[in-house]
Amino acid sequence: MDLVQQVVEALGTNEQRATDGVGLLLLAIRFTTDQQTFDAVTQAYPDAQSLLTRALAAGGRTAEMLAVANPAAVKKQLEKAGYAEAELEQLGRVVTHALASALGEAAGARVRAAIREVTAA
Repeated sequence: MDLVQQVVEALGTNEQRATDGVGLLLLAIRFTTDQQTFDAVTQAYPDAQSLLTRALAAGGRTAEMLAVANPAAVKKQLEKAGYAEAELEQLGRVVTHALASALGEAAGARVRAAIREVTAA
């Protein structure tokens, strides 16, 4: 099942909100892990780059995106998208499980850590 659809079902939300949530978590992964880890994510989940691009486009100009390239700022963006604290944790669990299970142990651990930084920020 598609990652966005997994979030829709798990959180009982709509597709746009799920897309925003997944894209923002991918943004956090991209900015807090190395290129090799993010490459593994995009190989395991081919739509990752598209969702990341949507998250970047929704956030504003490129220079403004640098300001949200840290876990606390990504969490704020998720809250602006309407995610409550409990939903953030659930979103994090769904995305972590889907991505980490498709990656090797080391890359999966880095992805888990990146998402945990956002959901606990």
